[in-house]
Amino acid sequence: KLFDNMLVSSSADSKLRVWNINDRTGVLTPIATLKGHTGPVTKINMHDGLLYTLSTRDEVLRSWDLKVN
Repeated sequence: KLFDNMLVSSSADSKLRVWNINDRTGVLTPIATLKGHTGPVTKINMHDGLLYTLSTRDEVLRSWDLKVN
């Protein structure tokens, strides 16, 4: 499954970070940094391989395609 070992975090720096979680050790490894908001990301939702993000400061809803072949 696509998101079994994936974590997405957001912070006040307006960036989203995508992490892989190692099944055996639990160690997080960065996969990607997503940029596009000008304000802190306050909402994250994943559905069917798409990541939807919202910043209440810049009032922008963005979608990111996280599907991996």
